[in-house]
Amino acid sequence: MSKQEVIETRPENRSPSADITHALYTTESTHIDTSPQHHSLFYGILGRIVVQRLFVALIVTLSTSSSLAVDGVTETEIVFGQSCAMEGPTSALGLSMREGILAAFDEINDSEVLDKKIRLKSYDDGYEPEFALKNTITLIEEDKVFALAGYVGTPTTRECLPVILKAKIPLVGPLTGANFLRKHSYTNIIKLRASYA
Repeated sequence: MSKQEVIETRPENRSPSADITHALYTTESTHIDTSPQHHSLFYGILGRIVVQRLFVALIVTLSTSSSLAVDGVTETEIVFGQSCAMEGPTSALGLSMREGILAAFDEINDSEVLDKKIRLKSYDDGYEPEFALKNTITLIEEDKVFALAGYVGTPTTRECLPVILKAKIPLVGPLTGANFLRKHSYTNIIKLRASYA
């Protein structure tokens, strides 16, 4: 897969929603699993938390701008954008975050709570800041997404921050605890994890 290839739908033969729901609502063991599969499930759950925050941002924005045209919102859909590692050594983080977001979007879309379908447009950055920046510019300027979500990593998020701030587009749930997101009170960044400090 090229660094710029778009992945827009989850493979039909996978059901992360069932795995995540099982993990959220069962306590089969007190053993702390440190396997890569456990980390993938954990980041999938974080992806679902990102969606909860996206949903709140969405409702607030749409309710306060009903007469205005909003990027990424059409008569039939709302499009969110993501740049994350989908290949390479950190791909488990990016793919798991993406799967969690998609599972939650599937739930929302199936429930018909909104009169529009929610869609995620994801680009692979391979955990490389320069690709993350190119992807972010594409998502904002060309794809005109409603908000950005589920970015994974400190170096990639740091590289994209100036563009995100200039565009005044929401960034929900970047997976980084780096202090650079906490030095200022950014009104368009909704943090997911606690500080590393």
